[in-house]
Amino acid sequence: MIIKDLILVLLGVLLSLTTLHITATIQFQQSDGTKDAVFGDVLNNIDNNSFITTTITNPTNKSNMTAKDSTIDKTAHSFEESFAKLVSETRSLSLSYQNEIGKWQLNHHDNISMISITNDYLQRFQEIVEKITGLKPPSAEYKRALDLFAKSIQSEIASHIHFKNFLTTGDLKEDERSLRLFSDAFKYEKEAFDAFKAAVN
Repeated sequence: MIIKDLILVLLGVLLSLTTLHITATIQFQQSDGTKDAVFGDVLNNIDNNSFITTTITNPTNKSNMTAKDSTIDKTAHSFEESFAKLVSETRSLSLSYQNEIGKWQLNHHDNISMISITNDYLQRFQEIVEKITGLKPPSAEYKRALDLFAKSIQSEIASHIHFKNFLTTGDLKEDERSLRLFSDAFKYEKEAFDAFKAAVN
């Protein structure tokens, strides 16, 4: 269990750093090639960020192209905001659940209480999965990012199910499966962020 504790702490730190890095560095470009706006620290302050988008237009048909590009920009922007909110929600939920595991490790929760807590969190993670299915990615690149993020959450859910099985049975193989799936969840999430950055750029 000590190894699992260390891995969970490490993954939590890496998750925090990765998500903050991703949201702080994704940029939109103006038509003149200068930085137009930065997709700032969305996880911590989504309502205070302003987003400005511009379009590259064809001088021969400027009004039609501007309207079309503006619609595309708005669709992409809306998806990006929704994606960032889901990342924030998932990150908060994951950290909250890890905090509960920490309490269990300190004997503040017994196994029966931890099983009940896990069931509650599994339901909350499932609600995020349902929100993901409601998103409509504006391109294949964004779809790949969303699919990978969904895979990350599904792996995390499976990890928690195996952890619950471990709490119920004491079977160390269930604990090992839980740890492996939790590691997979982190891997898929990093791939999702990489795909998201590529889609934005």
